[in-house]
Amino acid sequence: MTKLFSVNCVLNVIAILFVAMGLIIMWMLTQQNVEAYHLDQIDSCNDNFGYGDCSLNEANASAACAAAGGSFASSYIPQMCEGTTCSSGFFLYTCSVPHPVETCATNPSMDGCPCTKANACNTTSGSYSGGICAAPEPEACVICDANMGSICNVNACGVAGGTVQCDGSCSGGVPYTSAGNYCESGANSCGMTNGGSLDCSGNCSASVPSDAFCSACVAYEGTPCSASNSCGMSNDGLYQCDGSCSVGAPSEALCGGGCVVNEGEACSASNSCGMTNGGTILCSGACSAVAPSEALCGGGGGCVVNEGNACTRTNSCGQSNTGAIECDGSCSVSAPAESGCPAPLPPPSLSINADRTNVRKGETVRISWDANTTEPYDCVVFGPGIAPPITFNPSSDGDAGARDSAPINAKSVFTLQCTEPVYGTVYSDSVSVETTGGIEEI
Repeated sequence: MTKLFSVNCVLNVIAILFVAMGLIIMWMLTQQNVEAYHLDQIDSCNDNFGYGDCSLNEANASAACAAAGGSFASSYIPQMCEGTTCSSGFFLYTCSVPHPVETCATNPSMDGCPCTKANACNTTSGSYSGGICAAPEPEACVICDANMGSICNVNACGVAGGTVQCDGSCSGGVPYTSAGNYCESGANSCGMTNGGSLDCSGNCSASVPSDAFCSACVAYEGTPCSASNSCGMSNDGLYQCDGSCSVGAPSEALCGGGCVVNEGEACSASNSCGMTNGGTILCSGACSAVAPSEALCGGGGGCVVNEGNACTRTNSCGQSNTGAIECDGSCSVSAPAESGCPAPLPPPSLSINADRTNVRKGETVRISWDANTTEPYDCVVFGPGIAPPITFNPSSDGDAGARDSAPINAKSVFTLQCTEPVYGTVYSDSVSVETTGGIEEI
């Protein structure tokens, strides 16, 4: 009896190990991403040495497994064996239920599944580890300028230089445009032109002067002009009806020693009958006075031929009195008192410059000027190759401008001159451009 009990114990241990091994194998299969089954021991029944009835137990166990959607199995574990003969054993009932495979679709936070981290403007990617997203933290947002992407640095023609960047800067500078630069119209039949400015399409605003002007005086008659000698000394005068300047260039003899020694002394100019007008010696040695008209000369020493004609006398601000020519050619009235004149305009601060003051013969320069005033001065820019001179009123036309010169082949002087409209006071500034010789061809 003792020997039989020992064998029975051994068989029980083997049975238990067998069942445990089966459960372990089934558990390992469920940990893989393949279709597996979960094995449950749902009941057992001892046959009580062949006298027990286990049919009811098996029926109940089978029904319970079917209700769970599993596959039922019944195993007989023998006991109390001697050789191949067993006198007792028990039935083991198991149920294999399908175990679903977990994927990132069914369990997004499973280890290895993809994940992201994001803020308002940046996103990073990674995967889950231990139920936590291991993606790097996204960079902090940068707050850009509210105008980012808008056009900026727009020139006078509406062309943008770039767009506003995140930091508020513009991606490009103001595009160059020739709009506003000085230009000249075509010439009429006698060679006269009009000055204007370029528009955004490159067209000149000036129109060709009418041929009717060809039989009259030039349009710029009476505007200032100058004539220079080889060392840059100049005399100032006015343009005549035919377009010539009323003065000639200073003598070349002055280039070695400056002005004549008697500059500023009194002088006079007389007509054929001895009538004179007074003036002063200029730097060139010429007298500033203009001789009286020959029409004033009468015959036989009597009164002037225009005695009795109307005449006027004007003060420094343009106020005048009207009278008649006396026998000696003088006017019967005097100019109005200076006390009745208004205060003069504030002096302007004139400036004229060339982008280069030393060039090779045949090259051009860019001349720019600024009267630095908004008062109604009568201003003019003149010099070699600027024909007609550029006239403007700072109060209505703007006080600054620029233009390209004609090719320069000798020393050239460019002048900005503004005249006070009430008293005629003249202010000027000049810039000289020297030449260093032409480009030799080899």
